[in-house]
Amino acid sequence: MHLKTCSPNSLRCYKSVNGIVHQLHVLGFAEVSEWTPLLPSPVSDEVIIILIRYINVSV
Repeated sequence: MHLKTCSPNSLRCYKSVNGIVHQLHVLGFAEVSEWTPLLPSPVSDEVIIILIRYINVSV
């Protein structure tokens, strides 16, 4: 898990979180397109980014 505290409107914040997403992609964890855009957190000076994956479950 990666935690990053920064202002949601900061370009530095965007670049930092985007860098983490790209590192996770290089490691084979997730595609860049599977992440949501930066979202403001209920906690001041924090952002949230959510990994969305769809799986096919057959019975």
